[in-house]
Amino acid sequence: MKFSDLAIGDLFRFLEVTSTYKKVGSEAGMPMCSRMNHIVEVKPETEIISVEPSTYSRELEENVPDFEQLAWELECEMAELDAGYAEL
Repeated sequence: MKFSDLAIGDLFRFLEVTSTYKKVGSEAGMPMCSRMNHIVEVKPETEIISVEPSTYSRELEENVPDFEQLAWELECEMAELDAGYAEL
């Protein structure tokens, strides 16, 4: 199925991602997980998987680690360590 086949408000997933998104524009999607509040650009021809509202579970989405946030925190800690070693 292609992104352009969805109606505004439909839920979907990218083929390689397990997070659920909501179509909010002709080329825009919004993550349904409350931790992620960004808008993603989606080309109309992008292959996606449609998600039925009855199968969507926010609880399941909320319990998945936010790897982007974890990576960002790790990068910050590493930068602080590097700065500490530079002072020695």
